[in-house]
Amino acid sequence: MYKQCKILNKNTNETFYGQIDTDFEGKDFYELVEIPDDGKIYKWNGSQVIEDTEKEQQEQKLQALEKDWEALPKGVQSFFKNNYDDVKVALQAGKKADAVQIMVDIESLIPDTLKSTYQTLLQKIQNF
Repeated sequence: MYKQCKILNKNTNETFYGQIDTDFEGKDFYELVEIPDDGKIYKWNGSQVIEDTEKEQQEQKLQALEKDWEALPKGVQSFFKNNYDDVKVALQAGKKADAVQIMVDIESLIPDTLKSTYQTLLQKIQNF
């Protein structure tokens, strides 16, 4: 019997919508489990589905950083745009050190008028 639901791949901890065969008894590497569709992030801990609070907190921090970014004047946003996109990708991948390094690498390019804004962004990324 097939069931349409939100599914968690236990090996990759990736979620997606699809169908699972409720009678399927496959190997562990292919086993899929149903998870609640309540907007929370879940992961497989080796024996059961649990809430991924670390990933949830990371998403909340990223949303807060995005909100701070949107509050910057458009001219400042355009100056940092490419670097900010790289920082965001690094943070989403859980690579905070890479995100900080991107900011450190561009420090010499920052005009004096934007040093304060740069320092604020750097601090927020370091505290991510």
